[in-house]
Amino acid sequence: MNYSIILSNNHRSYTYIKYFIKKKAIPNNVIYIDDGNKINLKKKIFKFLNSLKYTKISYFRSDNIDKKKIEKTILSIKDKYFVYSGYAGIIIKNKKILKKKLFLHSHTGKLPEYQGSTTIYYSILRKKKIYCTTFAMNPFIDKGKILFEKEYPIPKNIKKLDFYDNEIRAINILYVLNKIKIKKLIFFKKKIRFYSPYYIIHPILRYLVCK
Repeated sequence: MNYSIILSNNHRSYTYIKYFIKKKAIPNNVIYIDDGNKINLKKKIFKFLNSLKYTKISYFRSDNIDKKKIEKTILSIKDKYFVYSGYAGIIIKNKKILKKKLFLHSHTGKLPEYQGSTTIYYSILRKKKIYCTTFAMNPFIDKGKILFEKEYPIPKNIKKLDFYDNEIRAINILYVLNKIKIKKLIFFKKKIRFYSPYYIIHPILRYLVCK
């Protein structure tokens, strides 16, 4: 499969690259954006990256991809599809690269009902269910065209929910990448309704989910 990936200093990026390599879904290119934090995690990610013989790695000191140098690098890559694992709360606003490339993002919530942050916790509290949605990004939070949506079981060890969150995102994305490989990628149409976004969950509510 032909795709590239954008990684950053977070556990999601670590889970993604570890899982994709394990499943032999090797990216052609890696664009690594470094905000200067979580140095030890960055080292762990690069242990995997350094094992890739034929993957080109481009490194940038930035917390987002809306920079001229990064834009130029992305546009120079032949791949149309990019897996996106950037920093929390930062969306892609660069319309030029959004027009030329398709950025795949996994969100642990059923869209469009559960937009925003830490929706996996809200979904458990309200519905006792977990969903993961993979979609094509646009300049708005969690409002891109939906590619795949799946319900997942609540993990037995609920205290490791954040790790589980990253794992099911990776599973969803790989499913979509395989659909790209066999040229059976389709967009799902949903009725347009207004839903208020969720914000970072309060520690007390997080405790109630994980107790």
